[in-house]
Parts: sequence; C-alpha cells; structure tokens
Amino acid sequence: MSDNKSIYDIELNSADGDSDFLEQFKNKVTLVVNTTVGCGNANQLEVLQKLQDIYGGDDFQVVAIPTNDYCGSGITKGKWAQGITCGADSKKYGEETYNTTFQYSEMVSSIPNSGVSEQLNVEPGHNGLGQPNKEPHELYKTIQAHQNSAQDKLRSLGIDPGNMFKDKYISPWLSKVGFYQRSLHGR
Repeated sequence: MSDNKSIYDIELNSADGDSDFLEQFKNKVTLVVNTTVGCGNANQLEVLQKLQDIYGGDDFQVVAIPTNDYCGSGITKGKWAQGITCGADSKKYGEETYNTTFQYSEMVSSIPNSGVSEQLNVEPGHNGLGQPNKEPHELYKTIQAHQNSAQDKLRSLGIDPGNMFKDKYISPWLSKVGFYQRSLHGR
C-alpha cells in the first residue's frame, strides 16, 4: 500500500469551508465515516458520538463525510425531508438531533453500489435526491485503492478476502433487533 496516496493529503474542505480539512488528523487514529441525514442510516451518528466521547482526544477523532448518495427526499423526515445540500446542513443536523461534537467535511459524492438506486426507488445511477450520481470524490477513490491493495495482498497470501470473516462475527446489536435473523431467513 505504500504507493497509495495518504487520505490526509487529499483536498477536502470542512463543513464550514476551511481548506485542508483532513490534514489536521495526521498522526491520529481517524474513523472516517460517510454520513447521511434523517433516514435509517442517520442513527449511526449516536454511536459515532459515543465513540468520540469515549476515545476522542489527541490520538483519536471521528470524522463525518456527508453524502446524499444513500438517503434523500422521501426517506428523510422533518425539516430535512428534502435531504441536505451541504456539509454545514449535515453538521447542523448532527448537532441538533444527536448532539454530535465531532467534525464534518463538506458534502461529497461517494461510490454507492448499484443497489442503492433500487433501495431509494430512484432511477439507477441516481442519489437519494434523485440527481445523477456525480464523480466520486478523490477521498473515496483513494480509500477504494487502499482497499484493493489490501485485498490483493491477502490474495497473494492465499486468503480470500470475500470469505475471510464470513460467519465469524455476529453483531449483538443487530441480533437484538432481529436484523441478523431476517437477513438469514430472507425477511
């Protein structure tokens, strides 16, 4: 992976418009998470804030990267029902709804899989607002390159990355809410 670019060198603004947003997290353990607003995925903000509360400080930071690629109009609720259009809105939503204190970047496009359009009931290749998917941000391209390098390394060692953890971990939380059982039984 040494030939891959560091994510900390990628040009990305903060939600407030400050440049070189990621550079401040160099030499820290950084949990970079794509975030959404007002839909079923948004409750991740509560968990992320708990991690920030417990581990946040000089050596650890949660970083939210807002995107509309997974939620949007018709899925989000309340004053956010039309989705969000910028990182500042995402940050405001997180602070107002989940009391988040971690930092947010500007809104960017990610690399959604083809099933997202179907789940959102929008034309294939469109985001949660029904807009055509944009070119993925360099951050997501870089993360994907790192992932591909790691998978290639595993394959060179005779390990199938697709089956590496299959049936080895069951989330207690997902089990409690029945997600695991529903997914196993196709319900």
